[in-house]
Amino acid sequence: MFNTRSKQGLLLSAAFAVHCGAPQPTQDAAADSAADANVVTEASVADAAAAEASAPDAAAEGGVSHEGEVTRGRLVVADGRAATVQVWDLDTRTRVGMFSVTGPASAYGEREGTDGVGYLVQRAQNRTDVLSSGIVFHLHDTHYHLVKSAPTVLANRALTTMMPTHLSSHDGWSALFNDGDGTVTFMNDAQMLTGSPMLRTFSTGVAHHGAAMVAYGHLLSTIPDPMEPAMGATRLPVGLSWRDRANTMMEAGRAVGCPALHGNALGRNSAAAGCADGVLVLRWDSAMLRFTSQKIANPMDAPPSTRVGTLVGHHSLPVFIGNWGSQPAITIVDPAANGGAGSITPVLLPARPLGFALDSEGEKLFVLTLDGRLHRLNPTTGAADGAPLMAIPAYEMIPSGEGAVRPSIAVTGDRLYVNDPRDGTVREVDLEAWALGMPLMVGGAPASIRVLSMSPDFHAHEGHMH
Repeated sequence: MFNTRSKQGLLLSAAFAVHCGAPQPTQDAAADSAADANVVTEASVADAAAAEASAPDAAAEGGVSHEGEVTRGRLVVADGRAATVQVWDLDTRTRVGMFSVTGPASAYGEREGTDGVGYLVQRAQNRTDVLSSGIVFHLHDTHYHLVKSAPTVLANRALTTMMPTHLSSHDGWSALFNDGDGTVTFMNDAQMLTGSPMLRTFSTGVAHHGAAMVAYGHLLSTIPDPMEPAMGATRLPVGLSWRDRANTMMEAGRAVGCPALHGNALGRNSAAAGCADGVLVLRWDSAMLRFTSQKIANPMDAPPSTRVGTLVGHHSLPVFIGNWGSQPAITIVDPAANGGAGSITPVLLPARPLGFALDSEGEKLFVLTLDGRLHRLNPTTGAADGAPLMAIPAYEMIPSGEGAVRPSIAVTGDRLYVNDPRDGTVREVDLEAWALGMPLMVGGAPASIRVLSMSPDFHAHEGHMH
């Protein structure tokens, strides 16, 4: 339910930044690799190795150049019907990993950052697998050098919890909400690649369909509705509470008055959550070291039962982007509008959105609509930026119901990806040319896609693609 973007970059690479040569595998990593018998086909490894050898910056001196290297990262593709997950290198357009898991998974993890940790959440199987992207960043002066290897699913890192559902990752920390018992499992991502990761658990006390995140040194988690008679994983929360990450026993504050809370995101010094009657915003006060809350009401002319239930944000943006119920529109949520009272402004579209995402700089908003078109918008005004692009064949209706799989969007530095579960493809869009490229032929029913390990300094050195 939370959608976040990394800001740490250089700091998170300190654990790996020991030199500019190739890293030596740790005993733990070697054991994890040996434990996984489903890593990748020999043909895929050979193709990837050949492509890596021809990459522009695979220079002398141990394959490391003395200029900054960047990568688009790797794309995790989880099948919506089969218990399989693939990993594709986005610089070479080759499949570098294919894994069997226990059930259809949802892929999570930070797009940018140097930890390279992904999470494969399998709600029905009460399991979350941990994946290493296979990209290691070495900090050298003011830039990174990269070393790539095959990704791995770390067999001895799997989490067993009750109905794990939503996971958020931000600034090197991830928080997994377990609907089945209302607990939160949170962890430092870099530690998940070490021999002794520290997992922490917090309980909200009641099973419900909630969410959590770690931000500004605090754990934020949903507050279950104390009055709703429906017990269990379908129960919706009514607000957010927060507590120091290191001392979750002591609540530091809470904000309620958000009925049927669903959909959350992190933005510029703030977090937002969708409510049945508006949007709840928590603003972090760095001087006072505390959150203050704000409730933004739905517009007076909102259609009945129309609400914001999905949100995205970006640390550089003063606004959040949300859906608008079943309407053919997205919304711009501006906490500072109307003299600080805030506003929720619908932006009409030609068809209902299937998915939307911001680029890595927070400068462009991309919306995929039911008619198969990809729209590029200004995220603060909603104004169209050029003509829409026909990305996939149109849908007659949005897939829904148990086991439904549907297209979604993932964005990296200069590329955007759209999965189409009907034909087993992931469509690639060149964002600079605003044109479709050759699709990735992944097969099956790709349903959840996630970029991991995009260079934090991609736009500073994108001429030096690895």
